[in-house]
Amino acid sequence: MTSSLATKREEKLRKTALRLLLTCGVLVLASGWAHADASSLTISVSATSVTFTLIPGAALNVGTPPLSITTTYSVNPGHTASITLYAFFSSSTAALKHTDPTNTVDIPSAAVQGNPNGTGYIAFTGTSPFGAAGTAMTVWSTMISGQNKAQVRTDTLTLNINLTALQVPPDTYTGTLFLQAQAI
Repeated sequence: MTSSLATKREEKLRKTALRLLLTCGVLVLASGWAHADASSLTISVSATSVTFTLIPGAALNVGTPPLSITTTYSVNPGHTASITLYAFFSSSTAALKHTDPTNTVDIPSAAVQGNPNGTGYIAFTGTSPFGAAGTAMTVWSTMISGQNKAQVRTDTLTLNINLTALQVPPDTYTGTLFLQAQAI
């Protein structure tokens, strides 16, 4: 691949990432792709917002709709060992921020949970290569081989807010959940 073609591919990836960030709150980053191969990685999400009805003290405040995340990739297994999709917030103390100026309570990432593909709820307290510490969870991860070097996969991520250890006043809470893939 010529230098000019590699530059055009990188520019296209940057434009795609910016467009997704602006319309969906999603950021796609493929790191570790300094090789001259025809690798590609895209993510699309079915919904741009999730709504919760919060019940004080309740462990289950499931958001609707669940997110349907489609990841399409084609990579060279000689250059890419694995792909991981992370979901994360920008702040561990204010994943969802209050909007009422008289309210000072925010919802931390530890109170927000994700359930990837029905495997069970996991709090957003992990660390990823992106974003702040204590704000992330892994949606999926796979090792790359000759059999799965080109895939289209669709995963479901159901979100929940666990209020058993948090008292929040009535308000509208807003935040952005970022999805970011890493190919290494």
